[in-house]
Amino acid sequence: MSFLEVLYFIIPTSIAYAAPLILTAIGGVFSERSGVVNIGLEGLMVMGAFVGIVFNLAFVNVFGGWTPWIALLAAMLVAAIFSIMHAVASVSFRADQVVSG
Repeated sequence: MSFLEVLYFIIPTSIAYAAPLILTAIGGVFSERSGVVNIGLEGLMVMGAFVGIVFNLAFVNVFGGWTPWIALLAAMLVAAIFSIMHAVASVSFRADQVVSG
């Protein structure tokens, strides 16, 4: 394989795998601009993924074809709840943001 053929395989794969990390970094920029240092963004991604998979497996017979979309909403809700807990601890209770994250 030539160098260009290798690049044709590597570049699309690396862009596909980097997309969630790029979106997480954008979320980190937004939280930094609001005044909250959130170092637990990867944990939020993991919790959202876990809840999405568990919801999808548990309710596939109930919601049918809509299950992945509702699981996505459930994952976003859980990640938002964990983010709110971090924000309340950091802003209202003045906890250390790094420890809270």
